[in-house]
Amino acid sequence: MPPWQPNWNDVAFDQAKATQAASQCRTSAATLDTILGGRSRLEATDHWTGGYQVQYAEEEPALFGALSNLRSDLLDLARRIEAGAREAAAEQTRREDQRELWRDERDREEAGTGGRAPAAR
Repeated sequence: MPPWQPNWNDVAFDQAKATQAASQCRTSAATLDTILGGRSRLEATDHWTGGYQVQYAEEEPALFGALSNLRSDLLDLARRIEAGAREAAAEQTRREDQRELWRDERDREEAGTGGRAPAAR
């Protein structure tokens, strides 16, 4: 038996759920794009007067700023989820490669050829 052991555990990561989560983040960001794009179409406020118009005028910039920040955060989260999914897949591939290398070494030892394969592998 080779004197080392690979990690025999698979990476515990649900790629389908990660893809779904990233997609939902992007869908939500697109919804916010629609809302933010509609901001200029608030024509009813052109003829609006009174206390609620003043309150809206005061609060509207902060509201739309928060929505814009949320949109950016959702897109950033989608990118981070996708990066994590790529890293998990790469780690799973690395583990599988190490398992195969270990099996190759074991098979050579059992066949009497011993040791690791040449570095050109």
